[in-house]
Amino acid sequence: KGKQQAMLLLFRRGVAAASFFPPTRRTLLAPHTKAVGGLVRSASSSPLSSASRVNRLGRISLSSSSSSAAAQPRGVTATAALPGLAAFFFLLAQTEHEPTATAAAGSGSPPGNVSPSTHAQYAPVYDIPIEGKAFPGEVPVFIEVSKGSRMKYEWDSNVGLLRLDRVLHSAVFYPFDYGFIPQTLCDDGDPLDVLVMGDSSLEPGCIVDVRVLGYMVMEDEKGKDEKVLAVLTKDPRMQEIKTLRDVPEHILREISCFFEQYKVLEREKWVKVGGWKGTQDTYALVDKTHAAYFEGKRQEAAKAAAPSL
Repeated sequence: KGKQQAMLLLFRRGVAAASFFPPTRRTLLAPHTKAVGGLVRSASSSPLSSASRVNRLGRISLSSSSSSAAAQPRGVTATAALPGLAAFFFLLAQTEHEPTATAAAGSGSPPGNVSPSTHAQYAPVYDIPIEGKAFPGEVPVFIEVSKGSRMKYEWDSNVGLLRLDRVLHSAVFYPFDYGFIPQTLCDDGDPLDVLVMGDSSLEPGCIVDVRVLGYMVMEDEKGKDEKVLAVLTKDPRMQEIKTLRDVPEHILREISCFFEQYKVLEREKWVKVGGWKGTQDTYALVDKTHAAYFEGKRQEAAKAAAPSL
């Protein structure tokens, strides 16, 4: 119904636009004309007969009981109607790109004029549930950076989009896809970071299910910043990799070397890389950071509910 009303409005505009052309080029449609089922009916006090139609050749034939309509020629060719129709289709093309209130209200995506805080509710990435049947061994991960990239993206919850945090200053690139586990909170105030080992690159912004293997002990200028290593649960080439012991030693050294170097050229930033912890220790880390996430939400809710002094 809304689409029909929009088309009717455009048709009326097309007819109105025709009034700017010479009289010999104008359409002879009555004011406030409605197009319903191929018929052209007048909304004025002088109704048109049901024989009034727009035929397939584009000719408009009007039969009216009013004297003003009778004084007009009955056969208006497609050439005479062309200016009004051209204006109609021009307006149609221009309006296709204009957002409407009806479309915004009925669609599943947020309208374009919402505030950042409202927009964030359409993408609650940090609050994606992670407690599945195989938790904490298998969890979802939100991918921020693709394997082989030097672009460090981070999720911006205020706008619901990935934001470029920086380009790596050193001549290094991410050895694997990089992201975080939702519903986790580490000591540095960020979610638990994850490297997803695999042959192909994943698209930033996607969510994947992974099997955690181990984690690398690490600390930077913000505090503890552990890095979990995982593989896709749906990658057939990774089905034999179940624990950290199944990962080649050289891959672990590559990962450690990357994080030792990726902030070297950045001022006031530093990194200390430690050793690797096994699968069971990683399960405990996921459990700990998951509990810390909900404790943080509880504290935020209590702080918001407390009366201001």
